[in-house]
Amino acid sequence: MSKGKTARSSLLFLLVSIVLVSAAVAFGLWITPSPSTQLEIELDKQRVNDLIALADAVLSYRRTNGRFPVALNSLPESASLRLADRQTGAAYGYNLDSLHEFRLCADFAMVSDIAVKSSPPEISGWKHQAGHQCFAFSVGLSATKGAAKIDPVAFKAVIFL
Repeated sequence: MSKGKTARSSLLFLLVSIVLVSAAVAFGLWITPSPSTQLEIELDKQRVNDLIALADAVLSYRRTNGRFPVALNSLPESASLRLADRQTGAAYGYNLDSLHEFRLCADFAMVSDIAVKSSPPEISGWKHQAGHQCFAFSVGLSATKGAAKIDPVAFKAVIFL
């Protein structure tokens, strides 16, 4: 092989390598969310986690006391729970719809397909749109040995806009 041919082959290899590496870097930047979008995704995940903790506390209160709390700040563990959005400071919504139903609400920045797509399956029902969303919970009662027993909570997957 002549020197000229070897030099051209090396140059061609170098140019092709530069183009491929540049394309790979550009594609990586294109599919990666911006830092502000990533922050919104993480904040929405935290909102979902906060609502899960609040739902667990409300249901625990119901099991212990036979009724729902009148407000989230009346929960015994309210000091250890996040009752408000960490970014906006707005209190999470809590509404009693009946003796057996309640709703928890929050304002989300993103659509959940992006925000909670990597969440574990047990919270996959927490899908939401951007903006104000409420999640409804229903607790049924059943007779067991003459006493009322709270059935496992049925997450209704009802979203109120």
